[in-house]
Amino acid sequence: MTCFVAFPQTDRLQTGRHILVVTSYNPDTRSTSQNLSEFISMSRDRDPSAYIAVESINSLHLNEAPEWKTRMSDILAKYSGDDTPDVVVLLGQEAWSAFLSQDDENIKRMPAMCGMVSRNIITLPSDTVKLDRWLPESKDIMADFSDFNIVGGYAYEYDLDNNVGLVRRYFPEVDWIMFLTDNSFGGLNMLAWIKANARYYPDYKFEYMDGRVQTFFDANKQVGMLSRHSAIFCGTWRVDKTNDYALGSTTYVLREANPDIPVISLSTIGLGHWAFGGYVPEYKVVGGDLAGACFDYLDSVAGYEKKINIIPSHYVFDYERVIDRGIALDELPAGYELINRPLSFWSQYKYQVIASALILLVIILAFALTLRYMYRINKLKDALLVQREKLQIAKEQAEDASRMKSLFIQNINHEVRTPLNAIVGFAQIVARSEDPSFNKYSEIITANSYDLLKIIDDVMQLANHDTGLQLEKKEISVNALCEQAFLQSEYKRNADVEYRFVPWENEHLVMSYKNVILVVVSNLLHNAFKFTDEGVVMLRCGMMHDNRTVRITVSDTGPGIPNDKHEAVFERFTKLDGFKQGAGLGLAICREAARFIGGDVTIDPDYTSGCRVYFTFPV
Repeated sequence: MTCFVAFPQTDRLQTGRHILVVTSYNPDTRSTSQNLSEFISMSRDRDPSAYIAVESINSLHLNEAPEWKTRMSDILAKYSGDDTPDVVVLLGQEAWSAFLSQDDENIKRMPAMCGMVSRNIITLPSDTVKLDRWLPESKDIMADFSDFNIVGGYAYEYDLDNNVGLVRRYFPEVDWIMFLTDNSFGGLNMLAWIKANARYYPDYKFEYMDGRVQTFFDANKQVGMLSRHSAIFCGTWRVDKTNDYALGSTTYVLREANPDIPVISLSTIGLGHWAFGGYVPEYKVVGGDLAGACFDYLDSVAGYEKKINIIPSHYVFDYERVIDRGIALDELPAGYELINRPLSFWSQYKYQVIASALILLVIILAFALTLRYMYRINKLKDALLVQREKLQIAKEQAEDASRMKSLFIQNINHEVRTPLNAIVGFAQIVARSEDPSFNKYSEIITANSYDLLKIIDDVMQLANHDTGLQLEKKEISVNALCEQAFLQSEYKRNADVEYRFVPWENEHLVMSYKNVILVVVSNLLHNAFKFTDEGVVMLRCGMMHDNRTVRITVSDTGPGIPNDKHEAVFERFTKLDGFKQGAGLGLAICREAARFIGGDVTIDPDYTSGCRVYFTFPV
């Protein structure tokens, strides 16, 4: 089979770069295809004008081996003269052996590179050899083919010594090693290598399960008969003597035939389900590396060395087999690879955990947003409730103000009209008469005029309090203010009422609100004179024990105020005696004015001879 690969717009005759790739198998096979793909891709990068031809000897079964040498020579004969390749690349053990089996000196001089091969190799037999009895010699491609122009390549190296070392270390009871190979060229190649090296381990007896002369059933029976002092070395197992390719699952069946037998793999066969472990090559695709080596050689890159690169090997162990044998992981050789190890919770469920975490995060965010909106809604609801309460209070205050206004108008209408009528009436009498006895009417006019002024003053005081009138402190004499208050309210005193004033002894001037104090004291005296028809009205003032509060006491011998009305009388427009003149503002003005300056007006509940009122304020 021939395949030509020429890059676009090129002519190999213009550059002279010609690479011939010969594979063991059809280029469509998986491993061959992968290596070819990388080889061509790297070649395109290194030299887009390069001309690459791909051939295959189509090696299928071992019984065709004598023909491969001829197939190789026929392919190489096609590329002679001007078509002679600058490098021949051999991919696969069969193609490499077919090339190294050539006797033509011209072929031996061709620059050659190899890939997908092992370091040990056998050359092809003549067509007269019985392949099932053939015992070829294992050769080293790095030492036994100096007559060939090998300019580079990549090869695997199987290691018997390290694998025997595993048996010595972990299975000291073993003294018999059974080597398993199949009916393939690779199996025969490995069998020849093992037989050549077994003599270096005289303490072990080597036996061979050879797929050239045994079927799978023969091998299964033989495995089942092995003793506990035996171990199995797995080389290859794909084809038995019937030339039928065995399924990979056949090694599972071999395991069940004797599950207690230690199994060591030299080439990864049986790893993952049967073999305990092994020292095996690190198989990889080498097509790209081969292409790079080809062009390094063709370009005479400085430092390029004509040699075959050995792909490193490493220890690989099956976790389940190791644990079953009771071997601790720290007893294994350094740098090992562990397969079939149980995945961690994170490795098994990483995506599920991430998805769950994202879902949980979304739920938390949604919950947080819900809480935030609920908080805002509740806050707005609370604000609305507060506003509602404020509106309700404002409504009630407005209704109270409306009622007060109406009551005030009614009271003022009555209280102002009565003194005005008296003033007008008596003023007319006085105006028409020249009798001196009419002086009494003049006094009535004066008293009612004072009453009218008092009502107007009360209304003004209320207005001042409601509008928050600002006052300033002054230095005052409390005794003097008390005397002035008496003068303002004396007109209400009945002739049968005795007035007594007990001044503040050792008085000193204090800082306070003169007008407020005068209003409160005069109102208290006014009320006392108004409700006391006979007896005594006493005014007393002085400093309390704390030396920071002045107390003024007004007491009378009038009817007094019932205990259950002691607070009600301080509300605006409240009158206990509807027959007494006034708007019901006096005591309300007193308390509001007193509290305006930080003091208070209270009624003594223990006084029973009339009414006693205390006015206190700070100084």
